[in-house]
Amino acid sequence: MSTMIKNVKLKVERSGATRPYVEYKLNENGEPISAKLYGFTTIPESMFQNMRSLVSVDITASPGITTIGKRAFQFCENLENFTLPDELTFIDEYAFYGCAMLPIERLPSSLETIGPDAFWGCVLLTASELPAGLTQIGSLCFYGCTGLEITELPASLSYIGGQAFGASGVKITKIPNTVTQLWYNAFINCMGLTHMEIACSSIGGSNYSAPFKGCKNLEKVWLRSNLQTIAFSQRSSAPFVECSTDLQIYAEPAEKPEGWQQYFNSVGTNGASEATVTYGQTERPW
Repeated sequence: MSTMIKNVKLKVERSGATRPYVEYKLNENGEPISAKLYGFTTIPESMFQNMRSLVSVDITASPGITTIGKRAFQFCENLENFTLPDELTFIDEYAFYGCAMLPIERLPSSLETIGPDAFWGCVLLTASELPAGLTQIGSLCFYGCTGLEITELPASLSYIGGQAFGASGVKITKIPNTVTQLWYNAFINCMGLTHMEIACSSIGGSNYSAPFKGCKNLEKVWLRSNLQTIAFSQRSSAPFVECSTDLQIYAEPAEKPEGWQQYFNSVGTNGASEATVTYGQTERPW
């Protein structure tokens, strides 16, 4: 297929400084297949949204990009060549939504916030660790990222949104005490979870139902003493609903704390069964 270079006109400030601009290469149908960014520090909102023919985006002429805006690459379903900038601190919502062909092997160490749906359906995202300074993971952020191989959450993390890791390939074994709440279905249908230490201060309550729903391979859970509140009003919203009835729950406290409501150990279909709880477990049971 023949290609042509799109004519680009440079916009010049009164001072003589060149404004940021993009150079595109188009296919014979006039659709962008590649883009090169010059002078950008932010990739703006919706910049490449719905450019389904786009294969490559080059940012080497835009050093210092810190932000990727809302829906910047949404539905760029053929994007195969783009590297997240090293200085990146913020990825806004839906930024890479539906970019199923984009391989991402690492997330920049400078990254602090990832917005809702940012990597939804990015099945070739295979990062094995999250940045040490990451504080927020938005709702549905990594939903369906089956190649994700995260084994540990950073100690800086405070917020995990609803279905943030849903149906992904994560294999983490601990929720750190820095996390203040797990929103609804945070790890729904994460089949890679087998053992889980829960050290955050609270799970459950309004908007926080069933964080581990459908994690059918979960074998052992250790509830730490600093977990003061487990609040679920019904079995169907319990933390481990739809998990295996063979799930073993261990608790560090010597007896059930007052703040742990009655359905905290409900498992199986609609939470109809109850897992046995072993209290006084002061060491990790695996």
